[in-house]
Amino acid sequence: MSAMIRSILRIAVPILIAGALFIATLAPALAAITSLTGDLQQPSNANGNRFVDVTTDGSGTFHGIWRPRSEDPIFVGSFDAGTGTWTQVSFTPSDVSAQVTGTLSNFSDDVGIAVDGNGHIHVVFRSEIGSGTNSERGVFYGEYNGSTWDFDKVFTAKDPSGWKNSNDPRIDVTSAGVPSITFEFDYVRPDPREHYIKYTTRTAANTWSTPIDVDTILSTNQEIFNGDFILDSSGKAHVTYIKEFGDGYNGNLFYATNSSGSFVHTQITNLSGNNPSDPAIYSNSIALDSSGKVHIAYQQGTYDNATLYYTNNSGGSFGSPTTIDTSGEAGSLNSLSIRGSNKSIVHKNGNNLRVSYQLGSAAWVTETVPKGSGSMADFNGALRGAMNSSGYFMALFHRNVVPDSNERASFVYGSLTGANVNVAPKVNTPTVTPSPSNEGQSVTAKATFSDANAADSHTCTVNYGDGSSTQAGSVSGTTCTGPSHTYTDSGSYTVTVTVTDNSSASGNNTVSHPVNNVAPTVNTPVATPSPSNEGQSVTASATFSDPGASDTHTCTVNYGDGSGSQAGTVAGTTCTGPSHIYTDNGSYTVTVAVTDNDSGTGNKTASHTVNNVAPTVNAPTVNPTPSDEGESVVAEATFSDPGTDDTHTCTVDYGDGSGAQAGTVSGTTCTGPGHAYADNGSYTVTVAVTDGDSGTHSNSVGHTVNNVPPTVNTPSVTPAPSDEGESVVAEATFSDPGTGDTHTCTVDYG
Repeated sequence: MSAMIRSILRIAVPILIAGALFIATLAPALAAITSLTGDLQQPSNANGNRFVDVTTDGSGTFHGIWRPRSEDPIFVGSFDAGTGTWTQVSFTPSDVSAQVTGTLSNFSDDVGIAVDGNGHIHVVFRSEIGSGTNSERGVFYGEYNGSTWDFDKVFTAKDPSGWKNSNDPRIDVTSAGVPSITFEFDYVRPDPREHYIKYTTRTAANTWSTPIDVDTILSTNQEIFNGDFILDSSGKAHVTYIKEFGDGYNGNLFYATNSSGSFVHTQITNLSGNNPSDPAIYSNSIALDSSGKVHIAYQQGTYDNATLYYTNNSGGSFGSPTTIDTSGEAGSLNSLSIRGSNKSIVHKNGNNLRVSYQLGSAAWVTETVPKGSGSMADFNGALRGAMNSSGYFMALFHRNVVPDSNERASFVYGSLTGANVNVAPKVNTPTVTPSPSNEGQSVTAKATFSDANAADSHTCTVNYGDGSSTQAGSVSGTTCTGPSHTYTDSGSYTVTVTVTDNSSASGNNTVSHPVNNVAPTVNTPVATPSPSNEGQSVTASATFSDPGASDTHTCTVNYGDGSGSQAGTVAGTTCTGPSHIYTDNGSYTVTVAVTDNDSGTGNKTASHTVNNVAPTVNAPTVNPTPSDEGESVVAEATFSDPGTDDTHTCTVDYGDGSGAQAGTVSGTTCTGPGHAYADNGSYTVTVAVTDGDSGTHSNSVGHTVNNVPPTVNTPSVTPAPSDEGESVVAEATFSDPGTGDTHTCTVDYG
């Protein structure tokens, strides 16, 4: 099974502690150590970091593990030599419990770490399932593949009296990723007590071989403990450990290997003193050279005054040891590393951290790592170290801090070959002012930084993240200030501040900077021609500006007559609307709106006057034409009006003095009322059309009216008959459609 990582942290480990820079040059006659020292992740309780381990992979990268208090996570980190920082992950008892049977209550003391050829990190640690004397105590394993953890329960045991315990687990892994583990197992029941160094290998996922005994003691007073362990290129185990004798005050150093099958033991030292004041063997460590020969470092003496020795079996057997350092403290661990022809041992001497090393065939050199003025009290407690193929060493250890005496898990990184240990400046999160800013607004980015190498000089650059080139900043003290910059478009930009020291080591940090969109500003529109006449083509346009110089734009024009907004054309910073015809006179509000590609819209209006245009009346027609007096005629005329929304009335004047009479408008035709001329003659007929805005136009036509002779009815003679000689009167009525005619008449009595 695999579990997602509980937490991933990018810790910029401070190399500068309380103002003191840990750089030292020692032993000038030989290869001098230069080193940097700093703290690792701190526990929630300051008095808690005690157990550490460190290793290196084939590329020379150092990987460490450290355990704060039992209820805190176990941290695993990889050291970036270029920046002096640790990239680290962590896991908790809950993470492990999710993959094994049982619930882990906490972590216990010891931890170990190894790295395979694929870069996977393998760790071993102690824990217990349950609590109290009947808890299930033992050894657990984890593999980190760069994104997830895979945990196993390797070996556990429980006893109602709490007498079964596992201690001092050590781990190594083949280049193919097969891990093996050694650990001490104690069964401290009433006599005889049982003490073992056990060995197991992972044979499949979640499966480990039954632990076999490397060595054992069944004794009331004697124990077997403090082993170290390494695998050779064929996967065979090489183990060192201390085996007590007599009353258990002292012990001898042993070496065991299963290179021939079963474990075969070799006694390295031959101490015999059985008193507490007699010399004893304390911490030990083991390494292999490229030919598979075994090298061992160990401390021999009393607890407070022990000598560090080194021996190997390059001649076929372990020869007389070489004295490396004297007057050391035997209670802490030492770590032997071999890379090529170079060897190093990280160890303690009193409250001092020391590194002993042999470069090639040169003599061994021992140097003290400086603590720094007023910041670090004691190098004490747990200690592990390693060396890579480039001659750099790493030590993880437990120390006290002045003035509060709080405990810390800390590290020392240094060079055994005199190479400069330079780390890049640490850049804090940049600030951008103002923030957020608006497009088109000037901003300035700056960031403070620190550098463990106080004597370094620095240059810096700022990249504003919008595709513009990286620009040189100015350094004042520990602040980098970039040149002012103007963003030409809205968005979220990653601003990067990079600080470079005079050794070309660079550190950087980023911040996300929001830039707000600013809507375009539209200037007062212009309508051409202005004023215009109804029915006349008009075009509106407006210029605009936008601080977002990278924006693209669209625009609309609303001519304000209810026709709605119409798409305009943008050319540069000018919006031009489509041509438009007003269908009625009036005062209209023309609006030009410009929208950028971030939906920001600006607009401006202008008032535009449209003049009324009177209708145009065409020549009237009169039907019938010519007409006779008394005959009904009708005059009409068509007309046009550019104000197509105008309403119209009309009149017809038949030109005979009867005056203008209201006509009827239908569409664009005015039709007058029927009319009868009372007299013949030539008349001027006029049609006038008036629009709703009192604009009037008229047109006339000549009309001829023919005379019609009167019609005389049959005369009457009175009296009739009459006598001759009798006076008679003849008369007759007549009619004339020319009601305006005057008449004369004659009577012929025939």
